Amino acid sequence: MGIIINKELNRLRTIIERNRVAFTDVANIQQLQVGYDVRADNYSKESQSRPDKVHQTTSIDRFFLEELRGLISGKTIAYLDAGCADGRRTKRFSNELGDFCQIDRLCAVDYSRGMVAKAQGILGHSNVAWGNITDLPFQAEFNVVTCMYGVIGHLPEDLIQQAINNLSQTLVDGGILCIDVLGRDQKFLKQYRYNEVNSNHGKYVAYFVKVGGSPLMNGKDQRIVYTMRMFTPGEIKIYAKNAGLRPVVDKEIYPVERGVDEMEYALVLKKEC
Repeated sequence: MGIIINKELNRLRTIIERNRVAFTDVANIQQLQVGYDVRADNYSKESQSRPDKVHQTTSIDRFFLEELRGLISGKTIAYLDAGCADGRRTKRFSNELGDFCQIDRLCAVDYSRGMVAKAQGILGHSNVAWGNITDLPFQAEFNVVTCMYGVIGHLPEDLIQQAINNLSQTLVDGGILCIDVLGRDQKFLKQYRYNEVNSNHGKYVAYFVKVGGSPLMNGKDQRIVYTMRMFTPGEIKIYAKNAGLRPVVDKEIYPVERGVDEMEYALVLKKEC
């Protein structure tokens, strides 16, 4: 399910060139690692240059930290960030987390080896490792796990439940998972010409990325197509329930007026004892 054939990639590239984004029912994970490897050097600079991304990450971080303050203030915790990218956001988040609790252990993983190398320089070599979110090597070790940047949405449909199960398994009983996903927002779909009956439809958004103003290319001089799964609140809550996670609180994070106007959906989940 995670393999996009050339014909589908060409269709998506054509639609993206015309509409800025396209929609599909399959995830493109073939070049995910190489794509993020290429982006590693410019990842934070690229994100910070976009008002919509700054607004998104700032709003989600504030939401998570406010809720965590009420849940774990004064406690000593072990903290894992699954999908840490270059580690800069993890560093900021853990610093603020440390304002109201004691972080006894910090771990971070990412699927991109280029990102891991960057994150090791920021978070410490021993604190960061390459990791596949569907097969994390931890069992009931963390009090708090974050999975931000919509990381879970890069996966094909048949691996999403496995990944959320795996995230749940890393938590101690009563542990907290903070996760955000791309919301399936009707205004966003309409703006980018989603149509349930023609060829431009599906559960995944498909898009291009630029690095330093230049398109990100594969080895065949073609623009890499990234995909991100959109979720309704009901869908992500079902995945969470199946993994033994109970919603504590959730929030829809809306975009700034100008920029890419996708809606993010953020949840704080608690592992059942």
